[in-house]
Formats: sequence, structure tokens, C-alpha cells
Amino acid sequence: MICQVAQRLGFRRGFSYSGVAEIFDEHARLSAAGNGGRRAFQLGGLIGLGDQGYAGLRPTQWPMARPDGQDAPRLFADGRFYHADGRARLVATRPRPPKFALDQEYPLVLNTGASAINGTR
Repeated sequence: MICQVAQRLGFRRGFSYSGVAEIFDEHARLSAAGNGGRRAFQLGGLIGLGDQGYAGLRPTQWPMARPDGQDAPRLFADGRFYHADGRARLVATRPRPPKFALDQEYPLVLNTGASAINGTR
């Protein structure tokens, strides 16, 4: 849907994907680009799945991008996080309603699905 909106806004060249597998492939490639093990987010092991491989993809632990094809160790298994003291930082935020209420002119709400409100998704 987002690709269709972008195309209608004149951005055909950057949003001419043939399907969701192609979008995911670019996402995996970007996570691996220039990474060299420096960033935890790494899906390079999932590059090139194709339509069938993507359709059959099961939930997967990341990072999974070692050059030898082996999965990387589980993040934070040693109990340490990416801070000098090794402790996690939790930041509480209050849910906020959309800035603009739905009306005839703006009848849609886009949601990434990444946030939970009142404990539900």
C-alpha cells in the first residue's frame, strides 16, 4: 500500500517492487550493508530468499549474518547491554492519540503495528 501511495506521488523509481519478498530482501541487504558486525541489527543471512522462501519464513532470531553462514550468538545472553555499565535503559512513554482526529478529509490512520496502547496491539 505504501508503494502504491509513493508511486502516485511520483516516486515510481524508488518504489517499483514486485512484491513483499523483494521489499524484505532490500531490508535485509540494508541491514548488512557496511555492517561488519558493528551493529546488532543484521538480517544478512536472509538475503535472497525469493518469493517462496519469504512465504515459508518462520520466526527467526537475529542477528544472523556471519559470513560463514552460522547464526551469531544470541544478543545480550551475557546479561550485558550496549552501555558502559552494561545495564539496560528503559524509557517509559505515555501513549498519545493521533495529532489529528479522523474526519471526512482524513479518514485513515496508518500504524506501524510496533506500538501497543493499553496493553493491546
